[in-house]
Amino acid sequence: MHLFLILLLIVSTTPGFSPPDEPGPYQVDTAHIEVPSGSRRFKSILYKPVRDDTTHDDRPAVVFGHGFLADIERYGSTCRHLASHGFYVLVPGYPDPGLFRPPARLADDMLAALMFLDSLNDLPGVGLNPYNAALVGHSMGGGAAFLAARLDRGRRVKAVAGLSPYLVSRATHVESLDVPVLVLAGENDRTARAENVRKQFYDPCSAPCFYLCIRNAGHNGYLDHTSLIEDRFERFDRQSQLRAVRTYLTAFLRYYLEGDDRNHPWLAGASVRSDTTVLAEHK
Repeated sequence: MHLFLILLLIVSTTPGFSPPDEPGPYQVDTAHIEVPSGSRRFKSILYKPVRDDTTHDDRPAVVFGHGFLADIERYGSTCRHLASHGFYVLVPGYPDPGLFRPPARLADDMLAALMFLDSLNDLPGVGLNPYNAALVGHSMGGGAAFLAARLDRGRRVKAVAGLSPYLVSRATHVESLDVPVLVLAGENDRTARAENVRKQFYDPCSAPCFYLCIRNAGHNGYLDHTSLIEDRFERFDRQSQLRAVRTYLTAFLRYYLEGDDRNHPWLAGASVRSDTTVLAEHK
């Protein structure tokens, strides 16, 4: 055990390595763009790592789905953190489902955003690989991410992650996914209860799959700010919850989209086992 911790310390302090719980080496810029989905267009935000002219490699991309009635601006700290580690993060502001629009249609919008990644390389300073992408989402957006990952026919999606995902369709069939999965849940979440999230998204999932229940976390703790009305049903420690989300989401994406083994301790090693703010399982 002591030898493992020593090795972990050496790996974590290797020059050029930014631990997933700390900001990455890139400065971050943003661009406000419109993403087409059929006959509609919706306002979106692109978080871009600022790279020097000598960097030619194509970086991974993330499409991030927002929760019901959650403004896309309110996920800024998590998206900036991912971008600082070299990911291009596209956050589409798709419309919330209404009376005549079932929630499962959100998966179509996420797939449209996934296809739109090709066009982003036309922007100055952008160099991403649209075939090395992850779908990530919170609540309703998390459920849509899982469904969209199953419907991805272009083999673009290499990983999927849900932040207290809410099942938007019984046709999601998580058991049929053949990409790595990360499932986060909040201990005090009363909208997407941890036991339901685990049962619907982790239990049926094949390996590799990771489940983390964040202690003292709620459904709205994934957002940078909320109102008293939104938070009246549950208690959560926002800063602790956001730290956990940023840390483990970054480690998961760097491990599976970049093949960076140095992030493994935060998935199934000493770092996650010693973190008292989460309860972790994997298979």
